[in-house]
Amino acid sequence: MSGFSRRSNIPAGAVSPKASGAARYPLSESPNGNPIAITTAGTLVHTAATQAMDEVYLWASNYNSTDTPLTMSFGDSTTGDSDSIIVTVGGQAGLTLIYPGIPHLGTPIFVKAGTNSRINVVGFVVRRFREDPSNALAGYDGGS
Repeated sequence: MSGFSRRSNIPAGAVSPKASGAARYPLSESPNGNPIAITTAGTLVHTAATQAMDEVYLWASNYNSTDTPLTMSFGDSTTGDSDSIIVTVGGQAGLTLIYPGIPHLGTPIFVKAGTNSRINVVGFVVRRFREDPSNALAGYDGGS
């Protein structure tokens, strides 16, 4: 994917507490940027960092000819509650933006498909570090 360096993915816990600025990272469940196959059981696609704010960008591709609903859930794979987001991905429509850079802190993000063997998800995160790493109440870097 354009914009990723050739170095390996750095796990969320490996970043120094004194890190600053912002950086783009692959999804935690796809360190090489490969598509993640989505099942009806719910698939973990990313776990947001705990020491920085992750803006999560997700696109889905439906390689079947029939429209398929996707349900995103946060914290666990349980869907159908108030924090679920449901989108329909058109059949063979290419990549569809399903999650446009929503910020998360330490949250696991799951995606569940209405039907197996139809959907894959790709994406990245923009990880924004605190303006003042020594102050837990400090805001996050707003630079690009």
